[in-house]
Parts: sequence; structure tokens; C-alpha cells
Amino acid sequence: MSLVRGENVLLYIYDGGLWKPTSCGKSCSITTNAEEIETSYVNSGNWRTYEYVALSWTAQLEGLVMLQMTNTMCLPDLRAYQFGRQKVLFRYQRTDDSGNVYTDEGLAIITTITDNGDLEGVATFSMTLKGTGPITMIYTPTPINPNAKVKRFEYTAAGGETSFADAMLYSKDVLEVVVDGVGRSRVITAGTPVGQEALYDSNTASITLPFPLEPDTEVYVLYQDI
Repeated sequence: MSLVRGENVLLYIYDGGLWKPTSCGKSCSITTNAEEIETSYVNSGNWRTYEYVALSWTAQLEGLVMLQMTNTMCLPDLRAYQFGRQKVLFRYQRTDDSGNVYTDEGLAIITTITDNGDLEGVATFSMTLKGTGPITMIYTPTPINPNAKVKRFEYTAAGGETSFADAMLYSKDVLEVVVDGVGRSRVITAGTPVGQEALYDSNTASITLPFPLEPDTEVYVLYQDI
């Protein structure tokens, strides 16, 4: 058993093809909530009973105001997402003294940003994010400076299927899908594929084609880690 020290808890935002830490965070937190509904009734006994209704989550960050930091999300970068009404892909990572990692990842909207200056101190800011959709639990370190190496996933068709899935394709940047040596001209992430398109669903780690595959058809997917 190893401790997780506060200095090894980090908040990342995916921006411009990179996972970027937030600038000089003093503290950060994440809260998961479970809404419930009472299911007890008159003859159900002395104890109340409940069932889950919905799950939600929020995150907070407090940090120092610093500007023009390379590959780092500073105050102006965060406000640009808020003013642009853009969702952010967010990671909250903890690393213990033995190198074990536990990360929560999800989409969020930035609801509140406050910055202030102290005449006798340094400028600070705080930010609140509200999760939209589920949290994914990850147990590998976040690649802050990925080498952008293109990787290849291979699949051999059983015959008759129009799609396939594999955990290796979860949350990737899919560059190309090639079927029997013929590349799909366009990789889409929503809708129904037609013609030479291929549909990539990052949530289900699946590739869908507009036609059934013949037995023993060779398919490969070129992708990069996010």
C-alpha cells in the first residue's frame, strides 16, 4: 500500500492534440454524486429503502496565475474554452509513491472561473467544471509529451459482420481504416457510414463499415494515442 501525496494529484485538459496540465495548481478536487429516489412504502418495514436515479460529477481547481507557459493550460486558455462555450476533455490523475496511477476522465463544461490579485501576494484563480456524461477510470499515466507514433491494429473478419471492436481502439485518434488493401477515404465519428466511409466510435472502441465483411478479410486501423 502506497500513499498518494497532494503534489502527485494533477488535472489535465486535452488541447491541440496534447494532454496539458493546468498551470501551477495549488489544490484540486473531484466530487461524484449519486441521486436517489425513495422506494419504501407503508408495509415495507421500519427501514427506508432507496434506488439510484442518476450520477453526476464536478471538479474544482485553485492555482496561481501564470501566462505564456508552453504546453500548459493557463488562465487565458481556460477562459477561451469558457467564452467559446466549448466542452473540455478532462483528466484527474493521482499517482502513489509506488508509481501506481488512477485517473478519472470525462467531458466537462467550465462553469465558473474567478481570478484575483493580492497587493502583498501573487495573483490566483479558481475554476469549477461540471461533468457532462460518464467518467472513465484509467490506470495508465497520462502522456504529457506523446511521441505521436502511428500504431496499427489488425483484424481478420469472421464473415458477415459490419463492425468490430477492441479495447485497444478506445479513445484514439483514428487516422485510416484499410480493408483488403483499400483505404476508406473518410473516417467519421457520427452517423451512418456510406460509400468509402468508416465510422469510428471512441466510446465503444468500434469500427463500422457500410457493408458486411467477407470471411478472412484483412482489415487494419492506423491510429495515434490521445
